[in-house]
Amino acid sequence: MACSTLVLLGVLLFALDTMHGVTDDTRARMDDAVGYAPTAATTPAAEEPPNRFERIVTDANEILRGPFQGAVPEGADAWTRELVPAFLALLVWGVGLSAIANAVSRPRRQRYVSTRVP
Repeated sequence: MACSTLVLLGVLLFALDTMHGVTDDTRARMDDAVGYAPTAATTPAAEEPPNRFERIVTDANEILRGPFQGAVPEGADAWTRELVPAFLALLVWGVGLSAIANAVSRPRRQRYVSTRVP
């Protein structure tokens, strides 16, 4: 459960970062099209470094998705490089480990054997 949560949080952080970058790119293209030259006061501040939570999630994702990075071709776009290893990690670490845990921890049913003599 924890592995799946970390992988999903990593995808969420990637999506948020990507959407933030898209708005910056779109704003820059619109400014270029209109001929607007932003001043230092209107330019967004430099990217702030990731906080502790983001670093923990990113580091955990590197470990959890590491074995699946080879499944994506070199020339793939960013979303494919992010989502394919995340899906495979969810499949193995989430579904696979929970299935193994359920199989191991399930008490075995014993067949009912009658002690009565007919």
